[in-house]
Amino acid sequence: MPDSFSKSLTQEQIASEAQKRKVLSQSGRLSSRARFERLFDAGSYTEIASFLGAQNSDDADRMLCAFGAVDGECVYAFSQEFAQNGAAFTANSAKKLLALYELAGKRPAPIVGFFDANGSDLAGGLSLMAGLGEICAASAAYRGAAPQIALIAGPCGASLAAFASGFDLILQSSVNGELFVNAPSVVKNETGVADHAKAQSAAKQGQVHAVYESEESMIDALKNLLSYLPEDDEAAAPIASCADDENRATAAFDRIPDAKALLCDVFDQGSLFALSDEFSDGILTGFARLSGVSVGYAACTGKELSRRDLMKLIRFTDLCDRFGIALMQFVNTPGFCAECESKHGLADLVSRLVSRYADADVPMLTLYHGKAYGAVLSVFASKSLGADLVFATPAASLSLLAPDSAVAFSENDRLKGSSDPIRGRTQLIERYLKEETSPVHAARAGLIDDILDPAEVRARLAFSIKMLLGI
Repeated sequence: MPDSFSKSLTQEQIASEAQKRKVLSQSGRLSSRARFERLFDAGSYTEIASFLGAQNSDDADRMLCAFGAVDGECVYAFSQEFAQNGAAFTANSAKKLLALYELAGKRPAPIVGFFDANGSDLAGGLSLMAGLGEICAASAAYRGAAPQIALIAGPCGASLAAFASGFDLILQSSVNGELFVNAPSVVKNETGVADHAKAQSAAKQGQVHAVYESEESMIDALKNLLSYLPEDDEAAAPIASCADDENRATAAFDRIPDAKALLCDVFDQGSLFALSDEFSDGILTGFARLSGVSVGYAACTGKELSRRDLMKLIRFTDLCDRFGIALMQFVNTPGFCAECESKHGLADLVSRLVSRYADADVPMLTLYHGKAYGAVLSVFASKSLGADLVFATPAASLSLLAPDSAVAFSENDRLKGSSDPIRGRTQLIERYLKEETSPVHAARAGLIDDILDPAEVRARLAFSIKMLLGI
């Protein structure tokens, strides 16, 4: 703990603090000050409203707020400490948070919140609900000014779950983290589901962006995540030094590559930061660096796109646009999932995706490297929806209709008269793929700007994104 803090404590209080840390350690938790010490650069953080509620030492420590530097950049943080009477959220907790948001409003910078509270202090009565509403409003008003990142380190329920879920990015610890509106005991009694608030369930439901096995690894990941994000909405996305050759030849594009292999081939080595991997598997999203430039990526995995894929894509595009992070899309999908549409519909989300792209102000670059059939060509980051540059590789297959549908529609009479219609259909599809889906046709129609040499994909994309950003 900071020297100024330790000097203000009696020997009895120091012993109590040591015992508290022991209890926290046994539960797999860090104290609030240990979290700050791991997050902030050494000796850089200063507490805000540190003695508010000091007439009750437990109350004073239930919510700690501070500002400091992370890798030299300003960051605000707050932390709830579970060991203090279950860290029930109090009126003083709300006052401290409002003070932090007021300060951040004067000098915007990322806000990091450690959520670890076993509900609200019942002694606060109904008036406490007003405080909870005020901090939710403060967070909503701050949205877009600078990134807000929630770390679910322990229980986070009811109104506090609504507060945390309004943050731009949410990380959760699998050790103690729980995110819920209805208490787990209530959900278990009514549905039989016992783990809906746990990290893996939250990740699969799309409630959190990533899960970590310990608080330490979660904080380390947070610091890495901050390195991809601008300090505020006026700043450009960070540029890091890059030891990876910008002109390194790419080897994956001689064929239609696996999505993860593609991302590793294109972006700087070791720079991928995946988000929402557990939520859906038709789209991969996250941050990466290309010749040191921070960008967001969305890469199809070759599957049909489901409702979850579309929700994931819409949310991520919105995040990148909110903070001016250039967006790179890698397209390889046969289209939208017919089964998903039959059960839940897709038109609403496709429409939202179209609007999201059309409204985006960030540089957008699209690469077709596999299948792109039907509506995908017009609604997936196309030139008509605002993509600044659209490229393809020779292996890309682009068509107004899926090849099997195109053959069934245009060659139906010929197949009826065939002695072997199954073989004849296969041959016609192969001919259609060869003659009608070449990216050359799409280039002639103005849908793409250029067809890239497979070995030059990284170099051409790096030069293009720098041009669009004016670097």
